[in-house]
Amino acid sequence: MRSASFSSFHSQATETSIQPYYPEGSSKYCLRDSRLAIDFSLPAESASNATMPLSYSQNVLYFSRGNRIHYRNMIAADAVSQLCKLQEKHGDLKLLEAGRNHLAVATSKGLVQVWDLETKKMVSSWTTKGVGSMSWNEPVLSVGGTNGQLRHYDTRIQPTAKMKEQASKATRHQASIATLAWNTDRKLLASGDESGIVYTWDSRSKVPLDVGEFHQRRKKIQHDKAISALAWCPWQPKLLATGDIGGTVKFFTVEPANAHSNATAAGKLELGSKIANLHFSPNYKELLSTLGPLPASPEVADMRSWPRTGSISGNSITVHSFPSLRPIASLSVSDQEVCGSVLNTGSAVHKIVVAVPGETKLKVYDVWGKRKEIRRQSSSLGNFIR
Repeated sequence: MRSASFSSFHSQATETSIQPYYPEGSSKYCLRDSRLAIDFSLPAESASNATMPLSYSQNVLYFSRGNRIHYRNMIAADAVSQLCKLQEKHGDLKLLEAGRNHLAVATSKGLVQVWDLETKKMVSSWTTKGVGSMSWNEPVLSVGGTNGQLRHYDTRIQPTAKMKEQASKATRHQASIATLAWNTDRKLLASGDESGIVYTWDSRSKVPLDVGEFHQRRKKIQHDKAISALAWCPWQPKLLATGDIGGTVKFFTVEPANAHSNATAAGKLELGSKIANLHFSPNYKELLSTLGPLPASPEVADMRSWPRTGSISGNSITVHSFPSLRPIASLSVSDQEVCGSVLNTGSAVHKIVVAVPGETKLKVYDVWGKRKEIRRQSSSLGNFIR
């Protein structure tokens, strides 16, 4: 796979004479409804579904029922248990972000709590000026502020007041930081804001990297709409996918040691409806997108943009191969708005959990892993059916 150049996309996708090969565990064969649904709801007075109180860690799903935080082991299929209930004075539950050993909780009034996942006890709590996004880098919690400020809290530092005082910060965004994502080797961070800008950061620097397309003689990652999703590739740690609320996905190679190798003409995918989340497969060269509703008045996509999905479906799951960006599989989720998703990679079959607040449900789908068993049909021709 070529990491620094996307010039080969067009030639690969237009070669229709070659039938693509899909491995046994591909979403081509594995994407299906698991028929499992979990009760889920946002706080009653939540003003926006822009953020989802939903997260995964160590096969355990954490989610909201109003201002209560619940969890369920998805492998052991345990019953749903309650972790805690937020006090009314702290505001509405806004975000959950699970790390290896801790769960970060953020509220609409800027309260941040950290819970120990083993003891199920809160270990620290502080307030900030507003939380737009969070992401763990081992014991360090990165928080993207609604004021555009990025802070890194080392939760090993005690007491909490000292940790808050020593938190490193970076100010470059001019809008609320809507999403954060550390890459798989924990050396690169991506931050996307509501103005459509994505910055990438080296863990050792407070200055963003020189990455992206040229805008006014400077390189940066710029979308026309607010950023709604970021995903780093697990099998190519320097590959970043960025998605916005207008349905555009772009791909960049981030190379701190050699800025000249960073893609200046991004690979591009037009999906037509809001990108709720993006997920690379851990084992296959495939990218999953969870899509929100189609816009009320769909704009005609630029015919010069490439590639296109062919048929666009809102409130759905869609999977594309990489780097060809050829559509592989698609599945409708609901008539109601799809607002977010998380991917579980801790079992043989990777599952996607999709939030549909309008149905007050979390819906679970198999995506990658074991292909559905094939039964031999009662026929002298020996045909096979699934």
